[in-house]
Amino acid sequence: MKQIPLFLFIIVFFLFPSDVFTQSGGQSVLTAENNILFDDNRTSITINANIQDASVYLNGEYQGRTPCTITDLGSGSYNLSVKKNGYGERSYRISVKSGQSSTFFVELDKITGFVLLSGISGDSLIYTDGDRLSATSLPVFGSPLELEEGFHTITVRRFGYNDYTTQVFVSPHLIIPVQIQMTKASFAISEFSAGRRRFNPAYTGAVGSCTFSFKVTAPETGTLTIADSAGTTVFTWQFPEFSTWEQGISWNGRDTYGKELPDGFYRATVTAGNFTQTAYTQIDHSLTYHPADVTKSGTGTGTLPAAFIMAEDTSYIGTEVSPVFRSDGTPFYETPVNIFFGMAPVSWFEFSMNFELHAGIQNAPLSVGGAVKLGSSQHINTDTKLCYAAVFRYGYTNETPLYEPYGADTGNGLGGGTAIGFDNSAYYAGISSEYLYGTLQGNLKINDSIWRNGIGFEYRPSQAATLKAWFALNSAFGETTGTAWLRAFDTGAGATIQLGNSSVMLNIKGDSILYPGSTNYFSGTFGLTYLF
Repeated sequence: MKQIPLFLFIIVFFLFPSDVFTQSGGQSVLTAENNILFDDNRTSITINANIQDASVYLNGEYQGRTPCTITDLGSGSYNLSVKKNGYGERSYRISVKSGQSSTFFVELDKITGFVLLSGISGDSLIYTDGDRLSATSLPVFGSPLELEEGFHTITVRRFGYNDYTTQVFVSPHLIIPVQIQMTKASFAISEFSAGRRRFNPAYTGAVGSCTFSFKVTAPETGTLTIADSAGTTVFTWQFPEFSTWEQGISWNGRDTYGKELPDGFYRATVTAGNFTQTAYTQIDHSLTYHPADVTKSGTGTGTLPAAFIMAEDTSYIGTEVSPVFRSDGTPFYETPVNIFFGMAPVSWFEFSMNFELHAGIQNAPLSVGGAVKLGSSQHINTDTKLCYAAVFRYGYTNETPLYEPYGADTGNGLGGGTAIGFDNSAYYAGISSEYLYGTLQGNLKINDSIWRNGIGFEYRPSQAATLKAWFALNSAFGETTGTAWLRAFDTGAGATIQLGNSSVMLNIKGDSILYPGSTNYFSGTFGLTYLF
């Protein structure tokens, strides 16, 4: 989308209309970009264009779509036409010579027209066909918008006014004037809601607060009040005059004087103009946000899935870099770069996905995977819970299998497992068992399976730090490895630390895959995870 100043547009339009705004109907000669000689009398031409799938015609006969190669033509001169809907047709005269392969390039221009908007203010937002114009595309005084030929919906938004929407038909090379008529909007509040059903204000960052958000239509002042279950007001906030549609405030679970409030349900009420809306949230100090690892089976300890599930209404995104070394004559193996994200929309359900590029290996294989975890827990006492979960997952790696002689779980295959453990504020101890099929690369047509059983332990010296260790035995069954009950060991240790008052977790760990009597792999991991 482009703008041309109106005065310049008019000058060019009237002085040079055929050069600027029409496609020539004449037969200009098109010279080949590149010529390659053959040893015989064969002929070949290739027609390229600045867009894909444009139709190519020689002497009026259809030949194919760009990029289009035509062979075995007779020597001589031909009429070449290239066309595509929405673009101006280009026609040329080209020469075809015996014993030569020639490449021609044709540039097609979009068929466009112009819309001149008037009656808009500088703080208005303009949308064409639902897409907002960027700051660099906004029209200035006397500057029409250039749009493709056809129908377009134009919407203008300005805070304090009702949206104005109109539909115009843009004709080639014409300026369509559009007069924008904005009307004042009545004040209203809508969509008042609490960002979290419950939260624990003992944590800092995004996970230790609740954001209340709502929309308004016009300038006004408003007040947010939060009351406990007895109806006592504990927090009040006065909004300055609204100057935009989206409004919100983050509440950290403290009263007006900064004192942390006790567990319970709290009612938030926003009042502005003649409108009042209400939303609810809960303070729950038993809610925990574990500084956990993100495994190929969801949140866990090191590489093992844990029996606990991330706190409800919590999402996470992160990345890890893990240089890997091997014990044989070529010590460096690879440096996988892993990007992952996931969320727990409710207290019993969590899902995650990961994308991993294996840098340092020929062709840089890419691994993708996803996991679903279902779980619950029962309190043994006021601080300790018995947690249990079921995990289902799938992973795939293209190009080549990794970590030969194979038989250790590296994230590939389809399967699932269970985990059970004891969890409290000071530690977690749990066991897990997973069975996976098609583990070489995730190809389910190859009968390679792994049964992995592991134990993980976490020590939490503070709410913001976790020290952890894990150990797993991989048993392999299949075409590649045969049956080997002690195929590989997966073991490691690490730490996760919350950075300051943010919701960012620093992950540091060392891991190893050990094949008894064969190759061993050792890795160190550095990563960051953001909870929100």
